Amino acid sequence: MPRFTRAAALTTLLVALCPVLAASLTALFPKLIERQEMAVFDLYQEGVRPPEIDESFVVVLAGDRSLREIGDWPLPREKHARVLERLAGARLVVLDILFPEPSAPADDAMLAATADRFGNVIAAASILPGRTGGAGEIVLPYKALAESALDIGMANVEPEADGISRDYRLLWPAGDSAAPSLPVVIFQRAGGELSFKKTPAGENVLSLPAGEVGLDDDFRFKVHSPKENPPVYEYVDVLNGLVDPAAFRGAVVVVGVDAAGASDALAVGGGRMLPGSVFVANAARTLFHGWIPRGAGKPSRVLAAAILALAGALIALLNAGGGRGRILSHGLLWLLALSLVWLGLDYWLFLKLKIFAPPVMPWLLGLASFGLVMAVKTRLLAAEWRVLKMSVDSVLTLGGHDVADMEMTFSEYLLERWPEIEKWSGVSLLHASVATDSQEMRHMLSRLPAAGVPSGKAMEVSVIYARRGLSRLILGLPDPESKISRYTVLGWTGAISPETIRSLSALVLSVANHFKAVEEYKARQRLFIGVIKIIMEAVDAKDPYTSGHSNRVADLAKELASKLELPAKDVDDIYLGGLLHDVGKLGIPDHILNKPGALDENEMNVMRTHPSIGTAFMTKIELPEAVLHSITEHHERPDGRGYPNKLLENELSLAGKILKIADVFDALVSKRQYKDPMPVEKAYDILVKGRGVEFDGKLIDLIMEKPFDIGRQGGDK
Repeated sequence: MPRFTRAAALTTLLVALCPVLAASLTALFPKLIERQEMAVFDLYQEGVRPPEIDESFVVVLAGDRSLREIGDWPLPREKHARVLERLAGARLVVLDILFPEPSAPADDAMLAATADRFGNVIAAASILPGRTGGAGEIVLPYKALAESALDIGMANVEPEADGISRDYRLLWPAGDSAAPSLPVVIFQRAGGELSFKKTPAGENVLSLPAGEVGLDDDFRFKVHSPKENPPVYEYVDVLNGLVDPAAFRGAVVVVGVDAAGASDALAVGGGRMLPGSVFVANAARTLFHGWIPRGAGKPSRVLAAAILALAGALIALLNAGGGRGRILSHGLLWLLALSLVWLGLDYWLFLKLKIFAPPVMPWLLGLASFGLVMAVKTRLLAAEWRVLKMSVDSVLTLGGHDVADMEMTFSEYLLERWPEIEKWSGVSLLHASVATDSQEMRHMLSRLPAAGVPSGKAMEVSVIYARRGLSRLILGLPDPESKISRYTVLGWTGAISPETIRSLSALVLSVANHFKAVEEYKARQRLFIGVIKIIMEAVDAKDPYTSGHSNRVADLAKELASKLELPAKDVDDIYLGGLLHDVGKLGIPDHILNKPGALDENEMNVMRTHPSIGTAFMTKIELPEAVLHSITEHHERPDGRGYPNKLLENELSLAGKILKIADVFDALVSKRQYKDPMPVEKAYDILVKGRGVEFDGKLIDLIMEKPFDIGRQGGDK
């Protein structure tokens, strides 16, 4: 099996295995990341608005202020009796305080008698876990209170593994029976009806007026703890009659403690802490409104994990792009879309169907499948992947620079770059560029069938299989006339996939065409520069005293731009600007241009228009900005006293600053009709004196550090 086909088959097999592995992992370790899943559950709960209920709940808490004013905990039970007196109008009073042992007989009797007289008091009990983890032992209130209370409920709360309290048990195993929890007792005594049943599938179902709710094996339900808790009043204020009795009339009042050292504060979702009595009230309210989500069953979780894993693996397998980085970025975008769809669906199930399907593990398995398949795919298909996805740009960037800037031939380029390509593909470069009429090429072409011989303008591909197992790939290369006169020959042993052959063919021919285009571009550029020089010779013909000035200024400007280490294109643009900087003199009258003596003021004003005239000429041609700036600004000065536009230093372009220096330097060291050439050293002194005023200071510093190598004496005229 060819390497490419074998690698693709292995990758496809891995894609098929990903959902199986994900499903197995979910089934075997359902609580692997339970903390993260429950954090998402808390986030979901924050967005829930449960239905309104008719029953009102109020909480009375003995906080730190109550203990400071009344005394240390436990408070005398006669105080609790007096609080019950204040709550006479309540529908139910829930004493969420444990009274396991007798205290002062008179106080115990008073509390029990008050509870018996009102007949609406629910007392709290606790259950101790069994020694072997089974049914526990119930710890009831002291006997008189237990007998006088309307009912008794278990106040125990079991935090989850992350320390957050989200659940409340409906029933606690106790001996051979089960004891109801406080929220269940409150719900039933307030008139609510509930019942249990077990489905054929073995699921525990709680029937409430609001609908049916699925329960786990421990008969636990999720408590909704909204940010808006029931009204809370301070115990001592109720005791002293400072709270309007109307606040409790017809309500379910839960009495508890929330003082340092005596509190049973519980951590709930959203990083909040709630007193235990508020949590009890919220649990009872949850039973009334019935908004109780249930967890998705194991089959559903396993299926979700398998689907997400398969989707992540398929994204990695089918994802395509223009290069490794683009492939990865495209894949991540698809993965992001998959994640948003999954989380949106999961949240919709939670809000609309009250089903919580833990989303984190399937999502992570989808990410893991994507990463695994991408890693294996990249590993197994490394050679083919890099060749198949290689564009001309990627080949050119191997050297870190553009072919157009390289002084090398097509053959030299291939010979330099091919060793790395050979590592990827296993294909050797036998001949970078061999002529059609060479002896070896004639021998290879003679071995081809008649129909396979390249001819005419076609770029045909033929393969020769030698006796010793060496295969050759012959590629016809276009010359500037689009004829095939040379060939590139590749060779390999063993099996190479058709995809690799086609990719390498496209690779070589693309590079060949690129070099062809570069040569044609350079030829056109040489022609363009030649035309420009002819134009400037016309300028010199009008002004024979400055003959050769434009060429010398262009050379000086190019040298100065090179000293600045500007990009090659910018250097070329500045050189072209130097050639054209005086093109505007074509519009200056000859009697002014060739006047042997000094020009008067009017004549000087005319002469000063030549930059603007030159710019107007050249804007009719699409020239780089640096060229136009060179023409317009070569007589401007940083101090704003130049012409034609009196630009200041921060308004001048770099090209204009360079041309200013080159133009003046050549004028100083060249002969004119009105002066002899100036010594180079004196010309440098003038440049230094004009630093920052007539010339750019940084450029002058650079020239003094690295003086000009050309144009010392300029021309003879």
